[in-house]
Amino acid sequence: MTTRCNLELGGKRFVQVKIWKDELRIDDREWEADEPTKKGTSLPLSRWKMLTYEIEKIDAALAKELSTHLGGNVRVNNPCGEIRQLWTPPDRDDLGPTRKGICLRPTEYKKLKDVVRIMGDVVPEHYSLVPFPEGSHEPTRVLAMSGMQSGRV
Repeated sequence: MTTRCNLELGGKRFVQVKIWKDELRIDDREWEADEPTKKGTSLPLSRWKMLTYEIEKIDAALAKELSTHLGGNVRVNNPCGEIRQLWTPPDRDDLGPTRKGICLRPTEYKKLKDVVRIMGDVVPEHYSLVPFPEGSHEPTRVLAMSGMQSGRV
């Protein structure tokens, strides 16, 4: 594994750009004793690009769901930016959460947004991807300066 950079989000959480099994991946993960834990996600570059493309929608969703009033003086606050892998259990039609993911505190999410702004400097390949077309799960790579049409990767 080759690491390009480690950027701290706070609270022992980092964004790490690395090459793992010949694929560029961007992890947002919690660390303990200088070792990554299972708490977090490892995104291929195409998923990271989608995350960067959707930041404004994520911000809007977080703003709407900041708190829920339960009655009396009880309120549940959810200012968490949760990035989690989902799956469909065999006996159901809807998606459910897996253990693979991380819930970023507000300060960590803010730092993640700062990381998004500088990521192109660390990962220039980021610029060659166009976000997924709606309804598609395949990234589209721009073939820069080749005269070829963009194609699915």
